[in-house]
Amino acid sequence: MDATAKRLDQANRVALEGERSFSDAVRDMTWGELDKMPQ
Repeated sequence: MDATAKRLDQANRVALEGERSFSDAVRDMTWGELDKMPQ
């Protein structure tokens, strides 16, 4: 049971880190597009 809980915790942490990097990538992409637009 404890091992399963640890594995789930690890999976949750990896998923959270993945979501964070994904949202960072989207934000960078969005800012890149905004930077390209003429002022």
